Amino acid sequence: MRTLFEIIESAKGGERPSHEECYWALMVVNDLLFFARASLMDLSGKTPEQWGGPFGVKFKAEQEFQRCKRAILVPPEEWLNKSEKDSEQWTKKNVS
Repeated sequence: MRTLFEIIESAKGGERPSHEECYWALMVVNDLLFFARASLMDLSGKTPEQWGGPFGVKFKAEQEFQRCKRAILVPPEEWLNKSEKDSEQWTKKNVS
């Protein structure tokens, strides 16, 4: 399977990724949004001192950047830490 970056770039270039590629890419994007939301919720309602000052915010931002960078450089199934043979079991367990 292609990397998330390749899937996105091909779609932006007018190609139509396969249904399976779109599905797994969507699962990765869902996870990335979950982590980004969790980071924002962690920071919301706190004073700058509770964030750890500007370094705490910078650390969170760097974490999110590195997470996204790792996600786009590998195939979605690899980032989701599973193999093709158990993808159906993973789907049944995590998507309902």
